[in-house]
Amino acid sequence: MRVSKKLTMRDYETFARQNHPKKIPSWFHPDPRRRLGDAIYDFSFGPPRIRLSVHNETNRARDLSGKYALVSDHYFYLGDQPCPLPKHLRCVSQQLQGHRSLSNDGLLEPFLEWLYDLGLKPNRLYGKPQLRLFPELEWSEEDVRPCGNGPMHKFRRRREPCNSIARAARMC
Repeated sequence: MRVSKKLTMRDYETFARQNHPKKIPSWFHPDPRRRLGDAIYDFSFGPPRIRLSVHNETNRARDLSGKYALVSDHYFYLGDQPCPLPKHLRCVSQQLQGHRSLSNDGLLEPFLEWLYDLGLKPNRLYGKPQLRLFPELEWSEEDVRPCGNGPMHKFRRRREPCNSIARAARMC
């Protein structure tokens, strides 16, 4: 993901409400995907009011501990179709929430070269979300763009199991 905007949480909620209403969770919407919006807090109240969503009061302290929301108009979403990282890039893998600020700066160029060599187009879903909150939800071809015989096809056939990738990443 390339960061396009850095907004305060309050500004992000306003941005979502005005420009991307699907980012606001709609718990009773007939499409279960609409329950997963990430503009979880309504900042028109003080303190911000939590919207009906997959988060609840137990998430409040962590959710609001950050000051900013990062917005991107250039990302790659692989979901349940990950591509194994080459050995020299496995150190960038983060298995937990959070980030590693500047510790991977030296790997940015090699990572981008590897990523663009996959031939994927940005701003597309190439896989389904790994977390299955709503098992009744079916994903259509419009939701997930298959790679066919494109660059990811070769990775699907010889992909390493996820746990070996995670193990290798922990060894970095």
